[in-house]
Amino acid sequence: MKLRLILSSLVLAPLLNLIHPISITLSQEEIGPALIEADLLTSLAGDYANIGQKNQAIQLLKEPLSLNQSLVEPCHRLMLLASVAGQYAFMGQKVKSSEIFTQARSILEANKYCGSEPSGSSRSDPTAWIAAASSTRALIGQYDTAFQIATGLGDQYLEDIQDNMQSVMSYSNILDNPELIKLDIAIQRRLADFYFRTKEVNKARKIWLVLADYYKKIGESEQATQFQNLASKIEPTEDHSLSNQSLEEKTQRTLVECFMKSELLRPDATWATTSDLGPRELKPLLDLCKEEKLTGRNIGVTDEVVQVFEQISVPARRIPTPIKRAAELAAIANIYGSLKKDVEATQLLEEAPA
Repeated sequence: MKLRLILSSLVLAPLLNLIHPISITLSQEEIGPALIEADLLTSLAGDYANIGQKNQAIQLLKEPLSLNQSLVEPCHRLMLLASVAGQYAFMGQKVKSSEIFTQARSILEANKYCGSEPSGSSRSDPTAWIAAASSTRALIGQYDTAFQIATGLGDQYLEDIQDNMQSVMSYSNILDNPELIKLDIAIQRRLADFYFRTKEVNKARKIWLVLADYYKKIGESEQATQFQNLASKIEPTEDHSLSNQSLEEKTQRTLVECFMKSELLRPDATWATTSDLGPRELKPLLDLCKEEKLTGRNIGVTDEVVQVFEQISVPARRIPTPIKRAAELAAIANIYGSLKKDVEATQLLEEAPA
């Protein structure tokens, strides 16, 4: 077991440090060796399950469950329990997965935020730890398990979990991974069904239109027509929930909807540009969206988009917190990379280290 753990650590520890939602502000030492070890064991169990060795996987999952007892921070336990439950669900162990998801849900319901008080960092939000658990699995190729983790605590939490997953993914340098896109689409389909069941039909309609556009782009016309028809049956109405949103939240929503229509940028990029910048700094990008210059009809504006992000990078350089500043510049560099502007991306990455 020690040998397997050491080998697994060599592969997974750097990855865990990269994508964990608190990796931007916390070191592995601050996360704690028990959580890291438990997460590595959970990942290794998933690897066994993927090659058909389910008995070995089930045996291995007993170890992170025992380590769970040594974790003091509730959100550490939440992340670990969700990860283990997702692996059991992937292997078809419904009773066991349901039992562990129930334990995780009790932690989620009992903790409004992580730590002793609210903070502006992602680690303050318990759903960010569910997103971390799901994203960790996804970024090592365990996509089915990632879906089980994201959806296993109940659809009422799925919107926040998906939002946090998109935030995590924006730092991953793999925005073009088709399997990650499929995972996001599967979660969006689940979320749209939840919105429809709970009578939030405006939200369901918006997702169905996005899904119709996605399936049209990949050549699945039957699926595209199905979602287009679903959306057409709902009359658009004023979204009163927007009246309670802050200007920052409205800006983020506007950019999400804009990027959804874009062939240049993925919606994930929204989180890279709105995490520490406000509406005033983002005005050049909002103007591009209003002029519909980011839609499929205007895909020849790459240079103009780069100029806009060059403007945005100016206030990004003035973010006072060094780690947040570095994360913002790295995120914009990732966007440059997706636009095939490697020189600009390299130059900005050189500035990113705090």
